[in-house]
Amino acid sequence: MEKHKFIHYLFTIIYQIIKNLLLSFIFILIAITGYLINLNVKSPYDLVFGVPLIFIGVGLLLNSLYSIFLSIFSPTFNKGVCVICS
Repeated sequence: MEKHKFIHYLFTIIYQIIKNLLLSFIFILIAITGYLINLNVKSPYDLVFGVPLIFIGVGLLLNSLYSIFLSIFSPTFNKGVCVICS
């Protein structure tokens, strides 16, 4: 494996930001869906489906935001997820 170059860092940072922001939008939609299901509680199944959707959406949103943080501030993370080097 060749040395990880500066252009790889920039490409990886931009790629990770775009990818994780798009995923964050999807995860926000999942959490909002769970919230809307919980607003109209008509049966116990609404709670069974709504609450986990909220937790899943918020958890994955925090994970994708943390990946953005790591891609900006961690060179080791960038080497591990670099699309060009692998």
